[in-house]
Amino acid sequence: MIDKVKLKLSGGFYEITYGDDFSVKSDCENHLVYEEKGIWYVISDHDGGKDGNSTILIPRDIQLHSFILEGTDIALKCDLLKADTVYFDLKNSAGEIRNLYGQKIGISMGKGEIRANIKELHALKIDCGYGTVNAELPSDTTGYNITSN
Repeated sequence: MIDKVKLKLSGGFYEITYGDDFSVKSDCENHLVYEEKGIWYVISDHDGGKDGNSTILIPRDIQLHSFILEGTDIALKCDLLKADTVYFDLKNSAGEIRNLYGQKIGISMGKGEIRANIKELHALKIDCGYGTVNAELPSDTTGYNITSN
């Protein structure tokens, strides 16, 4: 049973959305897609162009323990993501993440810009290099544990 997702993406535009099953739809990128020990992996094989459009589908009814995305030279759109632990490591990238739910959320940004609309969290760690991270947090009367570099 899959309860973790690990994506290693490079070049192109990627959209993460919910569907009926784990799958990748793409117009020109090649992807290595496999499952091992409860982890669903997607690794893009980038050929140097930045024209690829890929949609990554995650089942709507799945309860993910962790979601990890490593992205280099990508544009990212994600409308809804739920996992206990969520981590984005982005370099030379841009994107928008809306409706993000997680207990522990980490965002590491090199050069580029990411906008994250976080709906639920317990702890947030942001490590921003030569880029911009704009995180919108829900109001909470008890406060947050936020670390930022």
